[in-house]
Amino acid sequence: MWSLATEYRRGLENNSEAVPLTIDAQYNVGFTWERQYGFRVVKAIGNRLWMGGAVEEPQTLNIGGHNLPTIAYQQAGNAGGLYNPTSNYSYNYAPDLIAKTVFETNWGHFEAFGIGRFFRDRVFPNGPPPSGAAQPPTTSALGAFTSKTAGGGGGVNARVSVLDKKLDVGAHGLVGNGIGRYSTTLLPDATAHRNGSLELLVGGSALGSVEWHATPRLDLYSYYGGEYAKRAWYNTGYTNTTAGVSDGQPILGGYGAPTNPVYGCEVEVLPVSSPNSGGNVPNSASNCNADTRDFQEGTLGYWFRFYKGVHGTLQQGIQYSYTERRIWTGIGDPAAGLTNSPKAIENMWFTSFRYYLPQPGSGTENGQK
Repeated sequence: MWSLATEYRRGLENNSEAVPLTIDAQYNVGFTWERQYGFRVVKAIGNRLWMGGAVEEPQTLNIGGHNLPTIAYQQAGNAGGLYNPTSNYSYNYAPDLIAKTVFETNWGHFEAFGIGRFFRDRVFPNGPPPSGAAQPPTTSALGAFTSKTAGGGGGVNARVSVLDKKLDVGAHGLVGNGIGRYSTTLLPDATAHRNGSLELLVGGSALGSVEWHATPRLDLYSYYGGEYAKRAWYNTGYTNTTAGVSDGQPILGGYGAPTNPVYGCEVEVLPVSSPNSGGNVPNSASNCNADTRDFQEGTLGYWFRFYKGVHGTLQQGIQYSYTERRIWTGIGDPAAGLTNSPKAIENMWFTSFRYYLPQPGSGTENGQK
């Protein structure tokens, strides 16, 4: 089901989620959402106030950063049980807890919510040192221990309807630590500290939305959003011995370290053979330890309904999105014209032609709406 953290259009009524109107099924940068198993209880207090709480499926999205200690925070499912062997399941020691309060007026819908998250990993202190370190690796699991970390965040959603409810203007925000999983771009929830414990990444997301229901047949929409993850790095105590611009520099671990080599991020590399014999595929760039600082995306689009009635809905739409990814500053190569902070830009066009089956009870026996 949709997470309780997702914005709603009417109270906390199931199936009234305020999902962006985009064709892109990943929606827009800055949108707070998740699809997962959960159990919730909601209560209407009068006809303007709602309160709800939920227990939802936990997962650690991923561990970000470089030069991390040896840890385990997830594993593949057991093929002999009910877990999918092609999926990873993380070791969270408790489900995610979400609480939300909603207040509505005749012209607006307002939400405030909180998310509690609980992480766990297994630490192997005698694992190998970071790549490029001057010390020979060890491979012993002696002294392994379990570490637990808790985090979470809070958010608000506001949606105001004006011009006889034809124009909806919204603002949305989420801040906290370890909340990357509830945003669209899948920024990491955490990195690993030198001692192997998980260090939850501080970050947040924001989204502004304008939806104009110009006519019963035409909807136009515009969104602009951003998501951010703060850097969290530390000195591992090792020195880099790899030849190149990083030789002799201290090896920094964690997320967004300023000694990460990034001069290879803007250098195109030759493709390699596909492992499934499907031809050549792009290769990964070397010397590109890029940790994301932020994403930004702006979107414009429309939906036009040719027909909407007892026989369903036939509609067509076009969407354009501009997305920009910026990484934390690392070591570039100014002599070669390669910056310390490369970025990536994507221009995307989507088009869709859809037919929706009629909803049960959408018409009467004589075919009239």
